[in-house]
Amino acid sequence: MAFHSIQWRLVVFIFIIAICIILTIGVILNNRIDDFYYTQFVEDIEEGFSEHLVNLSDSITLDELYDRFNDTYIHALRLYNENKSFTLVDVKTNRVRSNDPHFLQIDETEFINSLFLSDNFMAAMAGENGNKKLTGSDNNREFYDYAINRRGVVYYFRYYKDEWKLMINDLTGILVSTLVVSLAVSLLLGFLLAKYITRPINSIMRKAESIAYGNFGRQLPVASNDEIGRLTHVFNDMSASLKEKLDTIAREKNKVETILNFMSEGVLAFDMEGQIMHVNPAAREIICDEKYCCNLKALIDFLEISIKPEDILNETVTNYEKNVHIDDKTYRLNFVVFKNEYKNPEGIIVVLVDLTKQTMLDEMRKEFVANVSHELKTPLSSVKMYTETLLAGVDDPALTEKYLRVIDNEADRMTRMVKDLLLLSRFDYKKLTLDYAKVNLIKLINDCVEHLRQEAIKKGLTIEADSSPDLPFIEGDPFRLEQVLVNIIGNAVKYTPSGGYVKVITRALENDVMIKVIDNGIGIPKKDLPRVFDRFHRVDKARSRDLGGSGLGLSIAKEIVDAHGGKIDISSVVNKGTEVRIILPIERSEGEKE
Repeated sequence: MAFHSIQWRLVVFIFIIAICIILTIGVILNNRIDDFYYTQFVEDIEEGFSEHLVNLSDSITLDELYDRFNDTYIHALRLYNENKSFTLVDVKTNRVRSNDPHFLQIDETEFINSLFLSDNFMAAMAGENGNKKLTGSDNNREFYDYAINRRGVVYYFRYYKDEWKLMINDLTGILVSTLVVSLAVSLLLGFLLAKYITRPINSIMRKAESIAYGNFGRQLPVASNDEIGRLTHVFNDMSASLKEKLDTIAREKNKVETILNFMSEGVLAFDMEGQIMHVNPAAREIICDEKYCCNLKALIDFLEISIKPEDILNETVTNYEKNVHIDDKTYRLNFVVFKNEYKNPEGIIVVLVDLTKQTMLDEMRKEFVANVSHELKTPLSSVKMYTETLLAGVDDPALTEKYLRVIDNEADRMTRMVKDLLLLSRFDYKKLTLDYAKVNLIKLINDCVEHLRQEAIKKGLTIEADSSPDLPFIEGDPFRLEQVLVNIIGNAVKYTPSGGYVKVITRALENDVMIKVIDNGIGIPKKDLPRVFDRFHRVDKARSRDLGGSGLGLSIAKEIVDAHGGKIDISSVVNKGTEVRIILPIERSEGEKE
């Protein structure tokens, strides 16, 4: 029998009840005994005070009072056993007399210090009654205490619990024995009771398991008229009606499976009357307005397609498929008729498959092919023209050399373009491996600036680098980072008119390094800023081509910065200048190291 069954739970429940009852009785008896002895202790003291200590003379000394306590009052106050003690303290002189064993065994000062730990004693010292029921401890002996202040003398009494602790221990032993017997009896009774209750439940459970395998069999016998009997009767009725519902469940299952097959896309289900049965979240997000989902006709009107619902239901049109546009997105629309087990149509499933990304990729591919073709066409045309001229014969050696240089330059231009395209392809397919090393950015930036200084001087520009002297070394590929900096600074030099300036500022951040390339050149129009990192994108195509640009430099720069785990962005104002910000991490992340 499994320990998590109802039968064992009932046994454990009765077991726990028995434990709780015995423990509760034990606690109550313990508290009652405690209360009885404490109440008797207080009543004896208060009665003895009222009869014998009310009319004491003011002139009596502490020693005389102590002698009287030992001779007479100890009996009147019933303090004569070894577990009760009295202590007298003169408030004015702080003299102490006591018959407490602790006082007689240790130093007087230590005993007085122990008195000060008692709230009742301190209350009496303050002139109040110390009659709170509080438990104290001294020399590992627990006690109740009581204190009274009369005519400048504090009467402090203790009642050690040793007197009734033995009785409580005996009582605890009796309760433990009773608990063991009670647990054994409750275990037996609980087991028999649980067996009686769970037997019919087990029969119902076995019957339910057989129904789960499709075996309805005979009905269960109803053995009683109690709750278990009524449960058995209801279960028999349920199993009888369950078989009648199986055909309906099979039809519903076919519908649900059809819908679930398309759940990743927008799916709508309509019945034979064209009324909506189901709309998944993706379809709601695509169509947005609920009024277009309420029936099939409203949906067809919204999608602006020329088809009638009855043509689909009658299967006049089969496998209807059409591309539709909704809110600047393209979707493939499918109509599917779902049927029951008798192959009769029961409704229509409408599926909307998002083709926006695929369409965008097709457009990007076409644009890329067109850009590459255009970029290669111009240098190839030049090479073709000059080659034909040379083949026709040119008598002037200087002109021949000029034509050959043009052909060489155009060949270099195409070679650079092909290399750039191959580099971007390696980035796209994650085949480019960076050669990481410790990079001195100050030196790298200064080298790049010096490399471009002559070009800047020819244009009449001022170019300078401003780097923090405490700039840390970073982990990166020196060659690729140089490629980025030469490209960015070179662009600034190219597109800044004579008299302008180019400034490279480098600063250390908390965990990164920021490089800013600032110029006061021609700037970039706002509409072109989102596309500056696109491949072959040029703001001014004619000027870029004249300056030798291919439209791939910024794309390569962004890929390299991204590969280093950094960021690059551009802000610009036309005719005022451009600022390029590059942020590079000082150290590689764990993922990049792996």
